[in-house]
Amino acid sequence: MHTARAVDEVVRWASPVLHMRRTVTRDGVRLGDQEFAEGDKVVLWYRSGNQDEDHFSDATAFDIGREPNPHVTFGSPGPHHCLGANLARLELSVTFRVLFELLPDIRAVGEPAPLRSNFLHGIKHLRAEFTPAPCRGGASGEHLMSVESAVEAAVLLSDAGGIRRITLNRPEAANALRPVDRDRLIELLNEADEDRAVRVVVIAANGRHFCSGADLAGIARSGSAGTKRATDSMRKIMNGAQRLVAAVLDCGKPVIAVVNGAAAGIGAHLALAADLVVAAEDASFVEVFVRRGLVADGGGAYLLPRRIGMQKAKELAFFGDKLPAAEALALGMVNRVVPAADLTAAADEFALRLAAGPTTAISLTKRLLNASPDGDRAAAFLAEAMAQEIQSTAEDSREGVRSFMERRPPEFRGF
Repeated sequence: MHTARAVDEVVRWASPVLHMRRTVTRDGVRLGDQEFAEGDKVVLWYRSGNQDEDHFSDATAFDIGREPNPHVTFGSPGPHHCLGANLARLELSVTFRVLFELLPDIRAVGEPAPLRSNFLHGIKHLRAEFTPAPCRGGASGEHLMSVESAVEAAVLLSDAGGIRRITLNRPEAANALRPVDRDRLIELLNEADEDRAVRVVVIAANGRHFCSGADLAGIARSGSAGTKRATDSMRKIMNGAQRLVAAVLDCGKPVIAVVNGAAAGIGAHLALAADLVVAAEDASFVEVFVRRGLVADGGGAYLLPRRIGMQKAKELAFFGDKLPAAEALALGMVNRVVPAADLTAAADEFALRLAAGPTTAISLTKRLLNASPDGDRAAAFLAEAMAQEIQSTAEDSREGVRSFMERRPPEFRGF
């Protein structure tokens, strides 16, 4: 019941920004008894404002029941009130909610170790004890949500009729991918590649967005600690976003992307890597990296020119403009654009046909097509002949011939 008050007290006491320097823009500005001239440098100490004894009783104490709490963090409540205040409240509220869902009996068992910083007033670590959620049972014997099950809730899975359906399920975060979500996708794609019962993979999403890209808030938090070393970022990209795109491209089963809304950054590349793309009329694709001052990663520089040509690829990557689904269809980036109400049915039409098809033949054809832009004619012809040699010994190849001779539809088994 103290969550709302506790969140504001955390923001007040921690004062994520202790001080901020500002430059006076005109003569005659007064602050207290001091008058400033244009160009003067002024340092505002939010921390001291948040511990002003005239406004806070026992101001140095951390009191989650404190009310009222007129703190000045993020400029609140003055004219410079920042969106960061609301973002901080939201992040802390979600953190507390999930923490107590997973670890309801967590308690501190030591004194907090302060963070040594002239910018942040925070805690470096605090020793705590708790019972791991998977080991706790309620009165009814039900287990509390574990971290693993939380990830499974964010990336849903169903297998039926030869179709593996993977659904991104973090609509409250625009289906932004955390590292654990990305790794779960890679795991499910690799499993599909090896599982004979899976003959096609469908990647879809719940909510208004397909995938808004990587979870930048989580990346920012994880990147703020420790010393950054040369090649750290390179390894994270190679072992993260690039590995996800490679898992789609290298999956031995055809992959369908069902784009219901915005697909940005790695979300756009996840769709581009798929073998078939079905999009809703209000879907869009955005190479958002340049808007953040970043280079397109997650295979963007590899995928874009192969899908839409070099000149258009440069235009999208240089400006980061939103590409509506209709234009993506005209460029050949997607296969179908349908009304939102028909999106699932359109994707299922593809999926059902592929699930009934000669899976190994489609798999080999996928590999030939994916490799064709990178090799010469002789290598492509040789790979094609070898693939045909392999497939000609398959049961589906024999069934294809039999069904033709018997003038009936083939009944492919996928091998």
